[in-house]
Amino acid sequence: SYMVKMRRSVKRPQDKTLLLIVHVGTLSLFCLYPVFWALGPCTQRISSNTETLVFSWLDFVTKFIFTTVLC
Repeated sequence: SYMVKMRRSVKRPQDKTLLLIVHVGTLSLFCLYPVFWALGPCTQRISSNTETLVFSWLDFVTKFIFTTVLC
């Protein structure tokens, strides 16, 4: 994976820790997408407005965290 290769190329321990946090954070947020999808269209537990808001928020935050690594 790109994240693993990047982490191996970093020398400073602080930078390795930051990359690990970003890696775990990005993966965790990506794992929330199917959860909210299941709560919305599948089980009707949340409204379509809430689902749209959550997906927008997840999209914004996940992309922000992921592009932080690329920069």
